[in-house]
Amino acid sequence: MSVSTESIQKYTEGLKADLAKAKERKEQSEKILQEAETQIKVLDGALQFAALLIQESEKNKKKESEKNESSEVEGAVTPEGEEEQPNP
Repeated sequence: MSVSTESIQKYTEGLKADLAKAKERKEQSEKILQEAETQIKVLDGALQFAALLIQESEKNKKKESEKNESSEVEGAVTPEGEEEQPNP
């Protein structure tokens, strides 16, 4: 069995077409990978920001609660009708 030049050329053209398709798939995959990495970074940043907001909100609630408790003590009235003085 001998291989003709024509069959080798057809085989070569098929390989070139397969190579072009593989390169195109690789480029598309790299683009998808880059987009996914960007999305991951954005989501991670958003989660960190949300965590900071939650932390700040909890601090503010704690301060507000302490302020309310403090104002309740400052305005407390003794049974004799005299206001208590807060401790310094």
